Amino acid sequence: MQKKRVIFILLMFFLLLNCVSCQKKYVTNLNHLEKKPTIDFLQPWNFCQYKLVEMNIHFMKLKEFGIDTVIIQNVANFNKGKMEISYYDTSASVETKYANFLDMVFSAAQNTSMNIILGLSFDEYWWDDKEHRYNDDSVHIFLKNDVFVLEELVNQYKPDGWYLSNEMYSNTSEYENNWSYYINEIIQYIDCFTPNTPLYISPFLKSNFIMTKNQTKKMWTEFLKNTNFREIDVFMPQDGYGNAAIQYSINKENHINMLNYMIWEVCKNNSKAKFYLNLELYAKNGYADVERIMHQIAFANEIAEGIATFSISHYYIVDNSDCGKRYMDALNNYGGY
Repeated sequence: MQKKRVIFILLMFFLLLNCVSCQKKYVTNLNHLEKKPTIDFLQPWNFCQYKLVEMNIHFMKLKEFGIDTVIIQNVANFNKGKMEISYYDTSASVETKYANFLDMVFSAAQNTSMNIILGLSFDEYWWDDKEHRYNDDSVHIFLKNDVFVLEELVNQYKPDGWYLSNEMYSNTSEYENNWSYYINEIIQYIDCFTPNTPLYISPFLKSNFIMTKNQTKKMWTEFLKNTNFREIDVFMPQDGYGNAAIQYSINKENHINMLNYMIWEVCKNNSKAKFYLNLELYAKNGYADVERIMHQIAFANEIAEGIATFSISHYYIVDNSDCGKRYMDALNNYGGY
């Protein structure tokens, strides 16, 4: 009896040790911060009223935060294939046109040595997946939108990259099959109009679909295997912290990082694309605390070739909050919080 008890205790000890070991696998090393976020997103609806001097100031502030590349989220809003808003001088008949917005962006970029990646079209119909389920007809609508703006933009601007504004997401409905076709077509057009210009995409893990780790892995494996990304293209998933709590949590970090680590491995094994992480450096109820942010950046250093964020323009600068100052202080004095 005593012998069985000893064996049981030893077995439990090794199981516990293994559990702890697995947990540590995805927890960040806070001494590892060689790369910092250098790409930020700018949603045009929030900046379309700016004057050139204001955009110059904004870009100069982004430079202070270490940002050297701005992704313009999209250049036009569509609804079922009809353009409703444009942020450039389009030839289309459109209700609302900010004809000088992109001219201003590129002027400010030249003044501040900022790289510009242009998002293509965004169609509200993209989110009506229960209606169209990304069938052939709907995908051709989205493709037609993108090709139209792409043909117009290449005659006016020379961006450093293109961004697919219609965002993919984890799902259990096999949407990824038609998404791959959609992206493959876009890449062919990009190769035709602007050879050697990268395409960026930034998918996310959608909470509406309850998926196991294996389901998530299978879905992104199929997507990446069937999408003809080039070596210059960038697969840049959102890291999934946006709906997390403000404070740092080792359990939350372990779960999120496990998924991101798995997606990184899937990309590495099934695609030519570069792997970046798009960090959500905010929380659903407000600004994330500095400790959580530093853990996100540290983990990105472990797996990503580059780091982007949505947060600088829309949180740290626009609101003029103390959060931006704390973020800067933490980056400049890492570990000093």
